[in-house]
Amino acid sequence: MSSVGGKMTCVMKKGSSEARKIAAFRRRQRCQMQAFCTKCWSLISTQDVVCPLCGADPGNDTRSFEQKLVAALEHPFPSTRARICWLLGQHGGSWSIPHLVRMLDDVDMFVRMAAIRALGEVGDESVVPALQRASKDDSLLLRIVAAGALEQVSARVFSHGKTRSKQQHGS
Repeated sequence: MSSVGGKMTCVMKKGSSEARKIAAFRRRQRCQMQAFCTKCWSLISTQDVVCPLCGADPGNDTRSFEQKLVAALEHPFPSTRARICWLLGQHGGSWSIPHLVRMLDDVDMFVRMAAIRALGEVGDESVVPALQRASKDDSLLLRIVAAGALEQVSARVFSHGKTRSKQQHGS
C-alpha cells in the first residue's frame, strides 16, 4: 500500500496473479450483457432469473423477436426507442413499416430521425407519404434526413423496375 495524493492505493507488480485477476474482473464488468425487463423496462442482468423490480420471468416471454422489438418501441428512454428504430431499419422488412411510421410522431426528435432513416432503409413506395410529411417537420435536420430517405426509396424503386422493400429484394 502507498499513499498518493492523500489516497491509499494498492501497488502490485504488473504481471502478478492478483493484477491479472483484477484485469479479468474489470473486463467482465465492461462486457457484461444487460437487458431490459419487457414488463417494467427496468435494467436486468442476463443472469437474472426474474426481474428484481417486478418479478417477471424473462424466460416465460413467448413473443417472437419481432414482437419484442415492436414492444421496445414503447420504452420510456428515447435512446432505446431510437436504437430499436435503427435495428428495424437494418433487419426489418415490410412488416416493420407501420411501426416505423408510427414512430414519426414520437415526441423525441432523435427517435423521429431514426425512424425516418429506417424507413429509407426498408421502405417501398408505401412510405413516401409518411416521408413527405416528415420532410415538412419544423426541424431543418429532420427535413434533410427525410429528403435523403426519400431519395433512398426512389433509387430502390427505379433500380428494380418495381417497388420492393429491402427484405423482399434481399439487400
